[in-house]
Amino acid sequence: QNKEIINQIELVVKEAQSYVVSTVNIVLLKSYLKIGEIICDSRNVSLRELERELKPKYGDGFSRRNLSKMIICFKDYKSGETVSPHLSWSHYFLLLQQVVLSIVMIISKS
Repeated sequence: QNKEIINQIELVVKEAQSYVVSTVNIVLLKSYLKIGEIICDSRNVSLRELERELKPKYGDGFSRRNLSKMIICFKDYKSGETVSPHLSWSHYFLLLQQVVLSIVMIISKS
């Protein structure tokens, strides 16, 4: 009986962990896309200066290379908003997970 209870508890914990990871990834994706948008919308912005200011505060994720990738991701995925009304939430979520995985892999390789 204890083994069954432990299995049920472990399942709940694993589901919660999976949900947290997915949620964090979605928030990171939205943040990266927003940062890419802010940079794209700015005039005369220097990635070198942004890196100098942001990297010491927030870590290596704000290198010039990663900032450039945020811009690319914004430009590549900003049109995704026009598709989302035609999809169910579950389809949108699956697509978003794939985008997150792509971005995480891009950023982790740098």
